[in-house]
Amino acid sequence: MTGVIRHVHAVSGEAVKPGTLLFEIRLTHEDLVSAQTSFLQTLGELDVERREIIRLTEATKSGAVPRVKLLEREYAKDKLEALLSAQREALRLHGLSKEQVDQIAEGRRLLRELQVFAPSLDEHSEDELKLAERPVQQAAFQANAGQPKPLDDAPPLVISELRVHKGQSVNAGETLCTLSDYSELYIEGLAFEQDASTIAAAARRKWTVRAVFEAPNNERQTLDDLSIIRLSNEIDTDSRTLHFYAGLPNAIESLQSTDDGNYFRWLEIPAGAATAVGSAD
Repeated sequence: MTGVIRHVHAVSGEAVKPGTLLFEIRLTHEDLVSAQTSFLQTLGELDVERREIIRLTEATKSGAVPRVKLLEREYAKDKLEALLSAQREALRLHGLSKEQVDQIAEGRRLLRELQVFAPSLDEHSEDELKLAERPVQQAAFQANAGQPKPLDDAPPLVISELRVHKGQSVNAGETLCTLSDYSELYIEGLAFEQDASTIAAAARRKWTVRAVFEAPNNERQTLDDLSIIRLSNEIDTDSRTLHFYAGLPNAIESLQSTDDGNYFRWLEIPAGAATAVGSAD
């Protein structure tokens, strides 16, 4: 759905938990506006038919109105209900959730704004897109009496790249931001082709490996007991090496909150590990 960014509730580098508001978009998608208008118009016509049926039912009982009139209104109501069902499905095809369509029907208002929320790590529900009227928790967490509000136990996501700004027009499928989960990283290793069987055997036997990082003043830092996650199936044509990956558990060293309530987290990555995890996923 095309639209215009009304508000950006996050900044690059900020830590946000799943379910927090990131963007508010004013919808300008012509087909969606037209589909919603037809949907509300059908709802209004259906309400009129239902009131007319109630009136004719009482009049039919007294004999003031022939029953054929009541049957005509009931047939008209059935047609409108079938049309309304088709229009509901059309709105779903535009990307709206069942809850959103129900709220349009209950409030009898067009969906003018869309709120985009940070997704959960392991599942992506329709609640990530919500109507603007719903109460939300903004990504910029407000401090309470000068004390930062704690994040959930689940690791927060970090906004590693912010691509839009307020007032910008966006098209369907356009990337708004990039969220990264740094709680688990990979160290990418390079091995020669003849070493592939040795590394595969080590992984099967659950042998651990040690990572050595260059530190300032010609010192070294080591991380022990790292598990081999996977071994690539293809040889790099340029370097003639085989890629393999070891897991690098990460931890929050500190979580800093600014005066306006935004959270920024510092990661406990060993010194010199930036190049080692540069291709981390």
